[in-house]
Amino acid sequence: MVASRYWLAVHRAAVAGLLLALAFATAMGTAFAPPAAAKTKITIMVPTYQWYFEYLQEQAKAYQAQHPEVAIDFDAVSGPVNDEVLVRVASGMTPDILVLGNVSDQRIRALLDQLAYDLGPIVKKDRDIKLTDFYPTIVQAFTHKGMLVGIPIEVSTSATFANKTLFDESGVPLPDEGWDWNDLVRIATKLTKVNPSTQQVTQWGFGADGYSLIYLGVASFLWANDADIVDSTQTTATLNRPRAIQALQFFYDIHFKNKVAYPPRAAQYQAFWNGQIAIWESATWNIAYNRQKARKDLDWDIIPQLCSPYTGKAAALVTGHTIAVTRTTKNPELAWDFIKYAILSRQGQEKVAQEGMLPPIMAAAPYYLAIMKAPPTNVKQVIRSAGFGRTAVWFDDPEKNKKIWEAVEKKWDLVMQQKLDVASFAQEADAEVNALLKK
Repeated sequence: MVASRYWLAVHRAAVAGLLLALAFATAMGTAFAPPAAAKTKITIMVPTYQWYFEYLQEQAKAYQAQHPEVAIDFDAVSGPVNDEVLVRVASGMTPDILVLGNVSDQRIRALLDQLAYDLGPIVKKDRDIKLTDFYPTIVQAFTHKGMLVGIPIEVSTSATFANKTLFDESGVPLPDEGWDWNDLVRIATKLTKVNPSTQQVTQWGFGADGYSLIYLGVASFLWANDADIVDSTQTTATLNRPRAIQALQFFYDIHFKNKVAYPPRAAQYQAFWNGQIAIWESATWNIAYNRQKARKDLDWDIIPQLCSPYTGKAAALVTGHTIAVTRTTKNPELAWDFIKYAILSRQGQEKVAQEGMLPPIMAAAPYYLAIMKAPPTNVKQVIRSAGFGRTAVWFDDPEKNKKIWEAVEKKWDLVMQQKLDVASFAQEADAEVNALLKK
């Protein structure tokens, strides 16, 4: 295994170092030892409010115990890390390692575009770990303009959570692999409850974690239907094509025509935890929150990803919290060595799994399955989703990337506010994206 190769290398290096030290001591007799060399220092910037703050502190302590010549300092931030990074850059105090949010976030992408060191050449030379040890989908997510701009601390995927209690109470069986949008309408209709006196919905059959085209919400419906905002060359807008319109119209209809989906507003998570949503399309980072926040009598699990009835395919987001080396570091190899240590260590893999997320090394999947405790029971679905997932388009030009996504999201907001119909959105957004692509 990858981890075994790493620890064997560490062991051999330690033995060789010990023999050399003994030989030197014998030759010198009782002479005074030379002064200790200054330690090489690396600084890690990380938010204190994220689960991985404690995880990285533990890994740094263990790494320094094995490498006493290295000092690891933490630049711990309690506020929004994106803002703090820019403050450090402006003051000339950019850390060696940045730990950021998920790579699907456009704000994180903008920072990586500006600051990330290309880890590709270093990983290519590494004897302990290869890019092929990672899920190919996650490597693709962290590759931009041919550069490996970071490594995921964990793999997070979209996940379809089901409130099994509500399914049982309504006498509705959980959906099987291959279920599609038509099945969703049928099942969600049965699971949607209306108060006969007030005509207010008290229980929703379905809820999406937002309605974005970037990573959650409508994005997976679009991708499952072999559609996207642009073509594979990223030179032509494609929102006004039949497959894209089909997916967008379906998402709109389940909210406003079939009326089986939770209204497009914040706090879908709270409604699921309170037992008001039967099927919640969200992400695996909510596994830990579901365990902590959901009502204690709520029995929940993960069910298969939805398929498009037109393509027969499912689609999933794949992403991860980002750990990146900065371009200003004087010690990129040392920074990478610590990142590698944190990823490969058994303690690190265990901490990731405890949070309900998948370690990024494929060889750790059996370990993940072995130590994951229910809920959820169906954790194999997470590994399957990691195998075929993707992220939103990331345009090479950072300014173009920002403007295109802002334009698309702004217009889609109007659709979900029922101020613009889907067909008009497709036409107008297509024209706007094409205009921006030509600039």
